[in-house]
Amino acid sequence: MDRTVIIGASSDIGLGLVKTLAKRDMELICHYRQMRPELNTLQQEHSNIRLVQADLQRRDELDRLLVEIGSTGECPNRFIFLAAPAIESIQARSLK
Repeated sequence: MDRTVIIGASSDIGLGLVKTLAKRDMELICHYRQMRPELNTLQQEHSNIRLVQADLQRRDELDRLLVEIGSTGECPNRFIFLAAPAIESIQARSLK
């Protein structure tokens, strides 16, 4: 069975990708930093989704994520990296 790791699965793009890939015959290991209800719902609807929480800015959590991915038995066929730092929305008029 294909095994895909999606880093940043809770992003808007990540959720769309998980939704699409969950319908295929593959195992999805979905990383998130902050849980979104939509991601939790997808896991409940599809038995091929495994969720793993980690803050990639912390070395200990990154190490734990890698151990978790390795514990699945086989090496993943693909990694999809969608993680990005949180951005702050600033209105132009508030800039000095």
